Amino acid sequence: MLVAEALGKTYPLPKGELRVFEGLGFALERGELAAVMGASGVGKTT
Repeated sequence: MLVAEALGKTYPLPKGELRVFEGLGFALERGELAAVMGASGVGKTT
């Protein structure tokens, strides 16, 4: 099993930061697949 908990992503800005998401978590059992989907340019690889 793969478990991820309390994930977050922020980007630095000149006057603070931009919090994109916070508190994301998931669990995958052996043999399960997951995909990150979204429009081009929305930051899927970061």
